[in-house]
Amino acid sequence: MENKFEVISSVSSKSDLLTRTTSAMECGSSVVIQVYTEKRNQDGSYAISESLATVADSYIETLSNRDGSLISRSVKANIAQG
Repeated sequence: MENKFEVISSVSSKSDLLTRTTSAMECGSSVVIQVYTEKRNQDGSYAISESLATVADSYIETLSNRDGSLISRSVKANIAQG
């Protein structure tokens, strides 16, 4: 099965032995946001957490350079024009 989540942001800290990735996937008129955190413990084991949330009436906005390389990706609300 194809992974339809797109990475919004990813950070890591060598000093804290921590990695956190935020991804999003459009699902109809909503966006599902996934936050995945991985922390290495002092004994070498890992603590992993994952959370999901749905943002209604939203979409993923992707900005790219002229050559197609990614500048940024973010979740935006659909705001009714009126």
